[in-house]
Amino acid sequence: MITDLRKALPQVARGPSVSATLALGFRPFFLLAGSFAAAAVPLWLLVSFGGVALPTTLAPAAWHGHEMVFGFVVAVIAGFLLTAVRNWTGQAMPSGAPLGALALLWLAGRVAVLLSGVIPTGLAAGVDLAFVPALGWTLARPLVQTKNWRNVGL
Repeated sequence: MITDLRKALPQVARGPSVSATLALGFRPFFLLAGSFAAAAVPLWLLVSFGGVALPTTLAPAAWHGHEMVFGFVVAVIAGFLLTAVRNWTGQAMPSGAPLGALALLWLAGRVAVLLSGVIPTGLAAGVDLAFVPALGWTLARPLVQTKNWRNVGL
């Protein structure tokens, strides 16, 4: 019975070295988005009530707005598109270490912006801005290879 069930289910992981979290694109990014929201909301409350000063060059309201868009929303969009492009094209999307590197790049952007008052501002901006083009390249390759032109705009 179990062997029949294993044959019926699609194999997602490419081997024992790929953890379940890094097997599909939505998993690390939805996990990061949820974790980020769970940590950022209490932090924002502490900042807005004057209990904590962030080591960033951004004003508190600007930091909050930036992280809502480039932190939370971009992580959710990345998770959705990494899954959608796989379904649209039938092509394998990054998993394992490449997907982990993409997730770490997103996380590095969050840390860099938070510490932009401590590290050089240009470095913080560069690290933060690197994620979206890296994601775009990752998504564009299978779309162009399969000539899926109607979804390239996304």
